[in-house]
Amino acid sequence: IPMQDTPIPHTAMRFMGHVLRPFWPQVLFAFLVVTLAQLLHNSTSFILKHLVDGIVATESHADALAVLRYWGGVYLAAMILLYASWRTSGLVGVYFLARSKAYSYRILFEYLAEHGHDYFANRFAGAVSNKVSHASDGADGLIEEILWHYYPSALSLIVTAILLSTANLMIGGVFIGLIVLLILINVRLVRKRRPLVIAYSVASSTLRGVAVDTVTNIAAVMQYARVPFEMARIDRYIMDRKNKDIARDRSAELGLVLNNTLVALFMVGIGIITYKAFEAERMSVGDVIMVTTLLWSASYSLVFIGNILNSFIRTYGEIEEG
Repeated sequence: IPMQDTPIPHTAMRFMGHVLRPFWPQVLFAFLVVTLAQLLHNSTSFILKHLVDGIVATESHADALAVLRYWGGVYLAAMILLYASWRTSGLVGVYFLARSKAYSYRILFEYLAEHGHDYFANRFAGAVSNKVSHASDGADGLIEEILWHYYPSALSLIVTAILLSTANLMIGGVFIGLIVLLILINVRLVRKRRPLVIAYSVASSTLRGVAVDTVTNIAAVMQYARVPFEMARIDRYIMDRKNKDIARDRSAELGLVLNNTLVALFMVGIGIITYKAFEAERMSVGDVIMVTTLLWSASYSLVFIGNILNSFIRTYGEIEEG
């Protein structure tokens, strides 16, 4: 585990960068491999387009088999390299994630040990311990989500927009407009939801701290017949966390309803544009298949773009609370 040689940053993103700094070559390599994997994933629709158009354009069965052998071979090679890239990123990620997590725990406990007696006297021991866990585990989880979820999703949407534009500029423009609209709406929703997420994280830490301290002092609680009092006190913290949990999740679900509605409307519009373009012979059969497969693949990221942002701020809030 590397030794701490600089002050610990006070913001979540800087703290993540701080714990990853000793392992930046592995982090950079992992991002490069993930980039390759995601590009290969999106390229499969482009390969299928050429496969279908090539077969449609042939005049004999022998020519169709030749096209199938060529583009089928390209497809298989892309899939093999795709899976190899994902697994390589996983192996590299295992290396630096475990070490960065151990490093973050070490420096946080070192920082905690520098505080005086008054700091610990005025706080629950469980709550203090949870702060360290939130900061370290939250940073580890957020790094993992960025590497294998957020970054690939963003890259996929960019590549999808480019490929759709090669088939039909109007379809590409509508898709880009949908992405921009969803980002603008969900960023606004996330800003409103962020206080709810942080409030829930604080309530969770407080509840765990109270529970740990009660268990630690259970002998005294039972000796002085304080069990009903302690249960009533814990119930108040449980209800407080439940109410904040409901408020947090309700806002997320309302955002998903809005996202689903917008994506459905835009998909209908793109479907109509695709039909009209194919009817006017401005798109080939391969183009239609490519557009269909790309939109099917991108629909998850589009619908859950709010969830991605919500997941990000939830973990971000836990790190900040720590």
